[in-house]
Amino acid sequence: MYVGLTGTVASGKSIAAKFLENCGAHTIDLDKVSRNLINRGGSAYNEIIKAFGKIVLNGDDIDRKKLRSIIFDDKEKRKLLESILHPLIRKEEEIIVSHIEKKYKNPIIIVHAALLIETESYKRFDSLIVVYANMTKCIDRLIKRDNISKKMAMAMLKAQLPSDKKIVYANFIIDNTKDLDFLKNEAERVYNLIFLLERSKNMLKKHNKLPNTYYRST
Repeated sequence: MYVGLTGTVASGKSIAAKFLENCGAHTIDLDKVSRNLINRGGSAYNEIIKAFGKIVLNGDDIDRKKLRSIIFDDKEKRKLLESILHPLIRKEEEIIVSHIEKKYKNPIIIVHAALLIETESYKRFDSLIVVYANMTKCIDRLIKRDNISKKMAMAMLKAQLPSDKKIVYANFIIDNTKDLDFLKNEAERVYNLIFLLERSKNMLKKHNKLPNTYYRST
């Protein structure tokens, strides 16, 4: 099964993905893929410098904080960066998915990123998980994690759909409003549901009883 996992920035997607991985899922971190593409030698490195100029550099490396401050102040520049990165990220994702599917039988593959809904990328998945967290906690996490101002943290969150609007698109919701143990239990609960859904799908497929509309319920 091919599953998307999303949530606002600093909602706890990466931690939830790790818990899901511990349950047996194969996870792909698109934010990590993006970082690798931006790094020196990455496929997007030269294109980004060409598009935004050497102002985004810190030595020979692209300074992610500088780039972030530029795109969050300018919607058109944010779209420009997305036009460079998104096709390359998708290509890398397809390579990783292909490798997993060749190596494992009926794998549960979970792809996580912040903008799956905003870019309508969620439509390519069989199901969608949304990690729910309130904005106040996300702002606090962002300030501590990225060492940025409250103004920048709020700007980053405002550039995305809020949690209460993201969950409208969800097939499964992971509640991250409490502590780490609660999040772990939530991730395990959702994984078990997905596992049962995948097993049921395979049984129906085996007996040629799988309807065309088996997956998404929106």
